[in-house]
Amino acid sequence: MPNPRAIVPPDESKLPGRYAPELDLPPYRYVPGFSPHPTAHPEGHSYGRPEVDTVHLPPERWFEDEAYRAGVDLFNRGYYWEAHEMWEAVWHGCDKSRTQGLFVQGLIQISAALLRWHMGTERGTRKLYEDGREKLELALQESPDGFMGIDLKSWLLQLEATFAQLLAWPETAPPLPVIRLQMQS
Repeated sequence: MPNPRAIVPPDESKLPGRYAPELDLPPYRYVPGFSPHPTAHPEGHSYGRPEVDTVHLPPERWFEDEAYRAGVDLFNRGYYWEAHEMWEAVWHGCDKSRTQGLFVQGLIQISAALLRWHMGTERGTRKLYEDGREKLELALQESPDGFMGIDLKSWLLQLEATFAQLLAWPETAPPLPVIRLQMQS
């Protein structure tokens, strides 16, 4: 396996505020094969902690879903494996054949694609991005004004621009995608 590309912490001043500030960010960003597994290794940042337990909420109540919002915080700050895991807890409660389940799976796949890029696996990066984008586009078709707080039209454009650069396989990452939730008032 090639050496991982560094996951450079984003400039916090360019990010939206935290959506789940009550949850602490992990002390390191896990990259498989290069750092202690967060839950399986005794030195892992989440070793011995219980798994995230979520209660399923319908998509229109997304702003009440702490795990969903925490996944956004993790993703925005480059914790791609951790975001994937947080969203997977949300996904397990969804009907996987309906829009919400497919949408959350799309977020998981985009996060995994970014992690794969950092790991240096081109094929996995491309496949996960394409699969994730396809699921997000289904949610956009159903809800053109946004889904679960994300303006999918603009975020999909951001993803397209980012992955066009990433899939050219540069040594350093371009600015990475950021999710800006449209919070309920």
